[in-house]
Amino acid sequence: MRWALIVNGACQTYHWDMQLSTSLPVEYETLSAMAELLPGHNTPAAFPFQSLVLNINAVTKAHRDRKDYQLCLVIPVGTFEGGELCLLETGLVLDLKAGDLAVFRSSDITHFNLHFQGEQLISVALELLH
Repeated sequence: MRWALIVNGACQTYHWDMQLSTSLPVEYETLSAMAELLPGHNTPAAFPFQSLVLNINAVTKAHRDRKDYQLCLVIPVGTFEGGELCLLETGLVLDLKAGDLAVFRSSDITHFNLHFQGEQLISVALELLH
């Protein structure tokens, strides 16, 4: 419950949907159109993404998210050291802190995060294949 409140506050505070619509307008429009097709005309909590995954104090192995459709948005929350996001094919190691955003194609890029100290929640918003 505590993490859900933190994520909700983070989504409202960081206005990542506005940042995404400005930085990647074509992708934002595609994601928005897909999210608007959800049954019941409900707006997803992670709009324009359909899904929100919370990884609480998790270290992941290298993987690709084969069922992701387009983009993946990573938002770290918490007080932690380490836990860098690694994007294998690009050779990037992103030292993300609370409030930073990372957007990439998680179905095309092998990714994982490193070990960390403290409390870390990684909020991952994504669009699933239909």
